[in-house]
Formats: sequence, structure tokens, C-alpha cells
Amino acid sequence: MADQVTLRIDDQDWGGWESVRIMQSMTAVSRAFELSLTDRWPGQTSYQPIAPGKSVEVRINGERVVSGWIDSVSPSYSPRDHTISVAGRDKTADLVDCSAMNDPGQWRGARLNEIISDLLKPFGIGLMVQTDLGKPFDEFSIDKGETAFESLERLCRMRAVLATTDGSGNVVLTRGGAGGSMGVELRRGENILQASASFDHRDRGHEYIVRAQLPPTIDYFNQGKTEHALEARVNDAGVRRHRPMLIMAEQAADQQAVADRARWEAVVRAARARTATITVQGWSAGSKLWTPNTTVVVRDDWLGLDQTMIIAGATFEKSASGTRTTLELQPPGAYELLPELPKPEKEELSWID
Repeated sequence: MADQVTLRIDDQDWGGWESVRIMQSMTAVSRAFELSLTDRWPGQTSYQPIAPGKSVEVRINGERVVSGWIDSVSPSYSPRDHTISVAGRDKTADLVDCSAMNDPGQWRGARLNEIISDLLKPFGIGLMVQTDLGKPFDEFSIDKGETAFESLERLCRMRAVLATTDGSGNVVLTRGGAGGSMGVELRRGENILQASASFDHRDRGHEYIVRAQLPPTIDYFNQGKTEHALEARVNDAGVRRHRPMLIMAEQAADQQAVADRARWEAVVRAARARTATITVQGWSAGSKLWTPNTTVVVRDDWLGLDQTMIIAGATFEKSASGTRTTLELQPPGAYELLPELPKPEKEELSWID
């Protein structure tokens, strides 16, 4: 059966649409859609206006993929037809657009989910947790003028957690690859309609050197030590010429944290240097819609890819050209997140001569 899209606006189903584009991404907390439809469909007895701000659901074969609000409406007509173009996003779009106004906007000893729940509450948005959230925060404060999503993203970065969304307009806290495997392979000459890839070494180095300060509680000057006394080095064997990259840690750290940061730089930069865009027929792999944060095996000798990759984004499109999905793919290491550097105790320090 062909993929079918149902649009529900303020509890009324709309048909007669001509084209649709639904965009999902691991790095976007809000899904988005664009569609064009006629102002009447078979069986409709009266015209119902579509206006920005109305609630909307988008379903594919009965599965909800967007639940949010209409952002914009653009009507047009000609001697031959009347068309309405509609664009909208998940409920979570309000987090991206609007400021965090929590008062007093400070938390002490609170866990990640507790702070984020407070940020979401004024917007009426739910929270789902699919991963360990780490220890409570000693202290966290909203920066003046930042959006709710900027606060949320900063929190998640400190705990190596990925914030995304589901089809129901909730915020989901997860990690890269948590969606598991799609259970299929993408093969050139079989199920790949078209593809492109990029292999870019501009952000890669042959060696990453990370240096960190000692905590201010230690009198390192009187001990004859340099200000940046901790250091770790990691090599990237895929880069063969001299390309050293020095990274100064944003805050004080212990030796393990500095080593983790150096490894993270090497792994993530190498993974993000390999990207692929693959278009396939339809919106599903078997009975499962193509979904970001899942993995798929790519076997394409022309692109030089024979590996498991993570689906970073999936765009569903349907028009006169047919029904297709465009997948944005990267190696799983591209979404290995670095947690907050811990504040070390004095006895944990390792000196660099």
C-alpha cells in the first residue's frame, strides 16, 4: 500500500493535498512540515479556513509524526485552481523561539530531568527520558536572554545527553544510536535511488593536545608549576601529515577528564568528516518508518562506504515525482557527546613536567 498522509487541523481531517515535506533531525528539537493542498476535498460540504496558530497533527499510515502548531498559511489562486500552502512545527518549536522566563531561574542540587521539566512546564510540553542522566547539578542558572532551548541544550551538553523530539511533541532525552538498528541494508544498485557523500579533512588533525587548568584552590605558582599543568595527547591515524590541534579546556579538570576530551576530539572530528545523503523509495523500511537516531548498514562501492551509519536526519517527500525519503547519514561516533568536566580533588591531580 502506498504511503498515506493524514492532516488533522483542530480535530478536522484534511485531504486533497498535492505535496508534502516532513523534516526530522537528531540535532533539531522540533520536527517541521510543509504542504500544499486544495481548499476543498471530495465529500467536503463547507469551507473551513486554515489559520496560523491552530493545532495540527501529521500522520503517515496512521502513525503520528508531527504534533504541534501551524506557523504560516499562504493562499493563492489562478483561473485553474485554488491552493493553500501550510507550514508548521512540533509543539517544541516554542522552546526554540521563546525565552526562558523561569523565576528565579536558578537551581541547586537538582537533576537534569527536574530542571528541564521546570523549563518545559510553562509551555505545556512533556518530557521523556530514555537514558541515564548522571549526577545532580551543584548549581545551574539561566543566562539572561537565552531561549528555553538554549538553556535545555546547555544542560544536556553538560551531561552528554541528546535532546530531540517524538511525534507527539514531547522532548526526549536520549543518546546517539539509542533507537537501535533499522534492520536493513542500503545497497547501491538495489534500494538506493541516488546518493552523494562528503569526506572532508579540514577539521581533522594528526594529533590533539588538550590542556587544562588546575583548580584555583591549588597554589600552583608557589609550587613552580605552569598555569596549564595538565595535558593529554591523542593521535588520528587517518591524518598522515603534520596537523597538530591544541585545545584549551573550558574549566579545571583532572587527568582522566583531559584524556577523555582529547579522545572525544579525535573520534568526533573523524566521524563528522564522513557524511552521506541517500535517497530511497517510499517512507518505510519494511513496516518501520525511517527514523533519526537509528542505524543502518550502507554498502556503496562508488561512494566508498561499507559500514554502519547513524540516521542523523530523514526528510519525507511526496509530489508529482513520487514518494521518497532523503536520509542524512554519519558514522555513530559523530554523536558521541562529552560530559561536563568534573572538578577534581587535590589528590587526584597528575602533574605534567
